[in-house]
Amino acid sequence: MKSERTLWIIISTGAVVSLPLVFIGGLVTGLEASRIGDLDAPSMAAWVAAFATVAIAALTYVLAAETWRLRHEQMRQTEALRVEAIKPFVDLFLEPAPVSFKLFNVHVSNGGNGPARNIQFAMSGPDGRPPSAVETKIIGALQGPSMISSGIAALAPGKDRESFVLNFVDLTGKFGDAVFGASVLVTISYEDVEGRRYSTEAVLDLSEYRGIVAVGGDNPLYKLRDEVEKIRGILDGFRSGGSGRRMNVNLFTAGDRKDEDAAFRRCIDEAKF
Repeated sequence: MKSERTLWIIISTGAVVSLPLVFIGGLVTGLEASRIGDLDAPSMAAWVAAFATVAIAALTYVLAAETWRLRHEQMRQTEALRVEAIKPFVDLFLEPAPVSFKLFNVHVSNGGNGPARNIQFAMSGPDGRPPSAVETKIIGALQGPSMISSGIAALAPGKDRESFVLNFVDLTGKFGDAVFGASVLVTISYEDVEGRRYSTEAVLDLSEYRGIVAVGGDNPLYKLRDEVEKIRGILDGFRSGGSGRRMNVNLFTAGDRKDEDAAFRRCIDEAKF
C-alpha cells in the first residue's frame, strides 16, 4: 500500500510538471505547421505564464495533500505508540509450589506496560468443547480462589498473584493417567486505564508434566526454613520452662581437667621407656 501511494505521487508530480512543456511544444509546433503568426510574442508569453501558474497551483495542491497525509500518518503512529505504552498483557499459568513439585500454584501476571483493570476469567475445554470429568475437577480447583472466580480489580505491570490450586497426588490417585490428557482453555478479558478492552487466551495442558521428576528433593530454602522453625520451637520451650523439655548437657569440671592432665602425663611417661 505504501509503495503504491509513492508511485502515484511520483506519476502525478511528473505529469503536472510536464504539462507546461507539452503545451509550449505543441503551441510552437502548431504555429510552425500552419504558419499562423496571429499570436505575437507578448501574447504567447502571457499564455505560457498563465499555464505555468496553473501548473504551480497543481503542484502546490499535490504537496499540501502529501503533507497532510504524512501528518495524519504521524499522528496515527504517535497514538499507536501511546496506546502501546499503557497496554497491559495478563497471563495465567501453573507453576510447582516451593514445598513440592507435585503441588501446583496458579499465577496471574501482568507482563504489559500499563496496569490492567477489571480482569475476568472464563474456562472451558480445548477448542470450546465441554470439559471432561478430569477437566471439570481442574476447573473447579482453579476457580477456588476468589481472584479467579470473582476476578481482579487491578493488577500493576510486572506484578503477580498466586494461590495453591492443584495436588497432582490426589488427582492421579482419583483419575489415574487420564490427568495427563486434560487440557483447559482460559479466556482472560481485561481493560487498560482508558477503558480499552483486551482479551488473551491461556492453555493449561497437563500432558506437559508427564514424566517430570525432581532431583535432590524439594526446595532447599523451604527445607532450611522448616529446620529453623523446629530449632526455634525447641528454644522457645526452654525459655518458657515448660515441663517435659530437657536438654542433655555434658559438664567438664576442674576435677575432670586434672584427671585428663594426669592421664596425659602417664601416657608420656610410658612412651619414654
